[in-house]
Amino acid sequence: NIGDTLNVFNPTSATNGQIWVANGSGSGSYTTVASGGYTSLTSGTFTAGNTTLTMSSISGSYKHLYLEVWNMSFTASSPIIYVRFNNITSGSTYAWCQYGQTTVPGLYSQAQTQNEFRIANGIAAGNKLSFQMFIPNYTQTQNIAYPANWFYASDNNDVIIGAGRVNNATPAAVNRIDIVASTSTFAGGSYELFGVN
Repeated sequence: NIGDTLNVFNPTSATNGQIWVANGSGSGSYTTVASGGYTSLTSGTFTAGNTTLTMSSISGSYKHLYLEVWNMSFTASSPIIYVRFNNITSGSTYAWCQYGQTTVPGLYSQAQTQNEFRIANGIAAGNKLSFQMFIPNYTQTQNIAYPANWFYASDNNDVIIGAGRVNNATPAAVNRIDIVASTSTFAGGSYELFGVN
């Protein structure tokens, strides 16, 4: 009867935002909806005067990594912003391409001769840069490892999409990410790294 039905659902036992999940046996319980599978691993701000931000001891317990950087600013004009994995800095390792709107719109590609991913360059002093990078299957250990793709935008009208991969003869799970400013130092900005299930 209706009284029994209301007793089974017992909405007074649920907390705000929970949903009812049936157990297949004529009953069930309230449960909290999953948050989407993103877990914050580390976050913070860029220290003024530094040229490198290092995120190390990254957990290998997730399927993918997702990095967000917001309002990064610089002390000098036209810095080049790089991202490195596992402090791999040998040549003939990174390959990437990017396309978008800068001073001269178009495609730029770099064969496997680099020791980092180049995310952006030519950002004027005082302007801000934001970017997001997705690193799928970051614990894989194939020789051609560490695919990555990214998007960045700055407040001097740059909009870029890019993708790349690392060819590593002795691959291991990504456990360190460095963000490097060349020809300038950081003036500010924030970051957060997520593990994605």
